[in-house]
Formats: sequence, C-alpha cells, structure tokens
Amino acid sequence: MGGLVYAASPVQNTKSFFNYLTRQNKTENTIEWFCHFDDDVYLNFKELSKLLLNYNSSKPYYIGRNIRGPKGVKLDMYRWNKVKRSFFINATNYWYAAGAAYCISLALMKELEELFNGPAIFQRTCLTTSSSDDLTIGIIINMVLFHNLTDVPHIFVQNNQLSHIQISNLTKLVTISFRTDKKNKSIVYNMINPKPEIFPLHQDPTRFLTYHCILYSNTSWCPALKTQSHSQNITNTTRSHEVTARTIVE
Repeated sequence: MGGLVYAASPVQNTKSFFNYLTRQNKTENTIEWFCHFDDDVYLNFKELSKLLLNYNSSKPYYIGRNIRGPKGVKLDMYRWNKVKRSFFINATNYWYAAGAAYCISLALMKELEELFNGPAIFQRTCLTTSSSDDLTIGIIINMVLFHNLTDVPHIFVQNNQLSHIQISNLTKLVTISFRTDKKNKSIVYNMINPKPEIFPLHQDPTRFLTYHCILYSNTSWCPALKTQSHSQNITNTTRSHEVTARTIVE
C-alpha cells in the first residue's frame, strides 16, 4: 500500500457508499483498499495502515471483526432487471464483518462491481434479504463469491467489551466505539475506562477525547498541555469522529 488516503464519503448508506468509492477509484486509479467506518467509531489511522500492509490488495480480502451469520436468510442476486440466482442460506457456518468497521481489497471490490453492475442492483439485493446492508455484503462475499472473512481482533465495535483493556494495549487497536441505550441515547456505555481518568465523564461521554489523547498526547487540548481556555472549550463538548480525524490529519 503506497499510503493511506482519507476520503470521507458524503453519503449516508452502503449502496451510495459503494457507488462513491468505485467512482473515486475510476477517477484516481490509485485506491488499493475500500474501508467503511460508522460515525460512532474512532479510527486509529496508524494501526489501520500497519494492518493493511500485511495484505495484498490485488487479492480478494474482506477484513473486519467477525459476527456469525444467521440462518434462514433468503437472497436474490439480480442481473439488470431479472433475478439471476437465488439463495436460501440455512447454515450458521459463515461469518460477516460488523458493519461499523470493515475493509475490502481492490481485487474484491472489482468482483463486487461486476455483480452490482446495473440499475439499483445492490438495493434490490439488500431488500430480498430483509437484513442489514453489512449482513448482505457478508453473505455475498462469503456465499456467492466464496471468500472468507479475515477476522481482526484489534477492530473493536459496539458489541466488543472495551472497559477491561489496559492503556498500553489501547494504542494497538484499529478502532474503538461505544454503545448507547436503545431507549435513551444520552446514556452511553461500553467505552474504554482508563485509570486515572483523563477527562470527566460529562465532558467525554464516548471517551473519544480520552482515546485521542492516549494516542496523541501532544495535542494542544489534551490535559498535559491544556490551558484554562482550552478547558472551557472542551467542557460540554463531545467531539465527533470526523472532528477527531481532522485533528489527526493536521
């Protein structure tokens, strides 16, 4: 991999995400990896770069944190306006990547492009599964294209426990995330829990500020260097993934 290109997709769903990325690659012809991260994920760029260097993008790779796929899933693969192949997945021996964070190699993306070549093909395929878009992608890669998921334990998403991980090991993670209560989104749990506390919980409910300061302690607003004015700016602020990402790039 020649380098990591950070390109924030301006779209809100996986169908548009794939369309956007394939257009970018046709324009630039330099993209080796296509990665999807939800906006409630903090991405550790350095660890992602190190991770992808271990794999050859000219081969079909589907990389993420594994979830066992459900059985009893129907899938119709469309070719233009007709159903080309129908599947009924009644097994539990396949895995797909948690939708919050996964990467697809250039070689695999070309295979997916070929399958989805036509108007609304991906959208129609997703609708037939009655399942999430990330599950649909996983089924297609695993059961149609016959490529297995490469499981990466250092990718942490909402369902992975973070509170027990020591600070020394947090720097090795590719992503972290958090969970919110289904009924009350202001209640956040399953975050990192470093001791001693870097920011009070009310200032940093997702612990993304904390994680950023663990990775980049020289950042001006991190506690070791912050002034009173910085403290006031941080109070009652929850920085999003995009803001944190821009800080890292700068």
